[in-house]
Amino acid sequence: MENTDDFYEWCKQSLIEDAKAELWSKVLESSVVNKYSETAYQRVIEEVDGDYNYNADFFGMTIDEYLEMNGMTEDDMEDEYMNALKSEMVMWAIVEKEGLANKITDEDIQNKWDELYQEGDFESEEDMKSQYTDEEIRQGALMDKAVDWVYDHAKVKFSYKISK
Repeated sequence: MENTDDFYEWCKQSLIEDAKAELWSKVLESSVVNKYSETAYQRVIEEVDGDYNYNADFFGMTIDEYLEMNGMTEDDMEDEYMNALKSEMVMWAIVEKEGLANKITDEDIQNKWDELYQEGDFESEEDMKSQYTDEEIRQGALMDKAVDWVYDHAKVKFSYKISK
């Protein structure tokens, strides 16, 4: 940040991202999943376990040590799986109902790659691209579109004042 305007813009974007996360949580809380395929459930388990194993490796721990450090049990992991599955299913329902898949652009997908690279601990772009498929990135971009759609159609009121 080079000046106070940059700082204020950063604050605004941070508040917007927090609002989006809170709205998405509320959407998930009010959503009911009646059924899901075993294939989808197993895929989510692999994805979540992969993320947890990556984090454990990053800290030089076994997965059990990592879970213990975070105070997590097998029941907590089951909750993680179900939350991830529910989030994915709700995302796909919104994407389908609102026709968002047709609105995804190459720029959206490139932005998702860029975001992942900036947030990740990759040796190179090739390293990153070896760990993720184009479909995983597209799905991440669709998730962003679904969350943005929820935010754009919600009545969000920010009440803050920053004095200069």
